[in-house]
Amino acid sequence: MRHIQDSLARGLRLAVVALLIGAAAACDFDIEDPTAITAGDLESDQAMSGLMVGAVRSYDESYNRMVMFTALVADEQIASGSWPTWHDVSKRGVIDQYAGELDHSNIAWRQWREQQRARGDAEEAIGWMEEILESPGTDARNAVVHLYAGMLYADFGEVFCEVAFDGGPRQTVAESFATARERLQRAISIVQNTSQSSVSGSPNTASVDNIAHMAHLLLARIAMEEGDYGTAISHAQQVPRGMKWVGHYPPGQGNAAWTHWMSRGESTVQAPFRNTGDLRVPVEESTILGPDTETILWFQRKYQQNDFWPVGKWQEARLIEAEARLASEGEVGAAVALMNEGRAEWNLDPISSDISEAEAWEHLRTETMYELFLEGRRMILMRRWNEFPSGWQTCLPISGEEERTNPNL
Repeated sequence: MRHIQDSLARGLRLAVVALLIGAAAACDFDIEDPTAITAGDLESDQAMSGLMVGAVRSYDESYNRMVMFTALVADEQIASGSWPTWHDVSKRGVIDQYAGELDHSNIAWRQWREQQRARGDAEEAIGWMEEILESPGTDARNAVVHLYAGMLYADFGEVFCEVAFDGGPRQTVAESFATARERLQRAISIVQNTSQSSVSGSPNTASVDNIAHMAHLLLARIAMEEGDYGTAISHAQQVPRGMKWVGHYPPGQGNAAWTHWMSRGESTVQAPFRNTGDLRVPVEESTILGPDTETILWFQRKYQQNDFWPVGKWQEARLIEAEARLASEGEVGAAVALMNEGRAEWNLDPISSDISEAEAWEHLRTETMYELFLEGRRMILMRRWNEFPSGWQTCLPISGEEERTNPNL
């Protein structure tokens, strides 16, 4: 498919850029052409680092849009701009994958492209590293790209109704989750066998153990989607207090969600999150009308434009375990204790353990809403808890572009 081919080429281009930077620092410009790249260059150790960086950046761009689009499907954001398609999504639960493919107006098309591009970059990096690295089973860079590939297959399973990869036939989300598990378990195995303590370039990998911790969080998410509560608890317990995995949005890279929320006003914070009084949901009412000329804009204040955005964190692991314990055995005391761990991080008063199971569920839903505000989790959780109105589309369809270009669909 065209967009998959583009993603592979993009990964190689990023590797070439990294090589050129190194070459410019080391070569004699009077003797040789610093832009001359040979086939051998692409099989170098330095190129492997370039491919890793490319895979990370591609994921961050995909994740940023996933947060923006799933917030529209859920109840975090409501359309306030000029695109009718966004109003259809956020007010009527209608997602038209055949709408015009312009900018970000068709959310199924744009998210499909972003995720497929990022998946292609991660898989391309895996292919090169497994072939070129001297010890792929112990090189932490290979763990990083396996982790990101696993994230993407997990995202496909959670965000889309069905999937297709590399021009292949339709697959169920369960099949996407199975591939995610394979990649994530490989990442954990590499971390367990490496002698490296860190991978440079990101706070995520200041400790290689964090790679495994994030993989366990993702495996816990998958297990919850599959109703496997024991496995979800087991993986969630492997995520230590303080774990955080972030997306990077430095100046010059772009931040689509922030731009559409804060500069363009294409969507705004929706009613359930406007007056919570909770520190975890910082929002501000304005007197500004959105481009639709009728919606007063409420601005999120959780993120600045160039902040690190949480992709996964330890508080979510505690909430997953709390949900699993309530769902499997009705363990109110254990669930409340887990919720209170996250609340303590914000110096919030603890929830009393002297409550009913129904009250514990209500607290869990509220804690999850507030703790994971604008972190790409709300749509998935609302679907799992049957909180959408009847007839609402609760996952994104395969894009119209994919249906046109994939002969197996």
